[in-house]
Amino acid sequence: MYAKPKKNWTSFLPRYKMYEAVFSDEFKKQLKKLKNKDKIMKILFIRHASTEKNYKGFMHKIGDTAGLSIDGRDQAANLIQVCLNNDVEQVFSSPERRAVETAEIIVEGINKGLEVVPDLIERNWGGWAGQSWSEVEKKLDTMNLEQRYTFVPPKGESWQQMETRLKS
Repeated sequence: MYAKPKKNWTSFLPRYKMYEAVFSDEFKKQLKKLKNKDKIMKILFIRHASTEKNYKGFMHKIGDTAGLSIDGRDQAANLIQVCLNNDVEQVFSSPERRAVETAEIIVEGINKGLEVVPDLIERNWGGWAGQSWSEVEKKLDTMNLEQRYTFVPPKGESWQQMETRLKS
């Protein structure tokens, strides 16, 4: 379901089974290879660090070439200790430049592998991509959560369609 972005750009979601269904079978196989029978698997979801577009309040498009801002690079560097504290064993990233740059900074600091996974691509906002979040928020605020979940922006995809895409 839709969740309004939080000011805190890191999310810790330790319940693997709860989120397992949104990933493709191939990605699930990759995760299972990392699973240690003696430990509970914890998955740390980290949103890409900030870009200039983020600071200006604009949404990215899929395939956007925007890289991290200077502050974004600092944010990513600060995540190194978070990953070390949580015994991160492998890093997976969306192919989006901002996500790969965030992941590369982290893996350099924790000396672990990075795998770019196309399944992790973000929601396609279609004709709404590139607009300011405040413009999009005004449109979404007229909808309840179920409507937001199934709503398809022009030439884009709904949250529901994104989940289906990730499962295939």
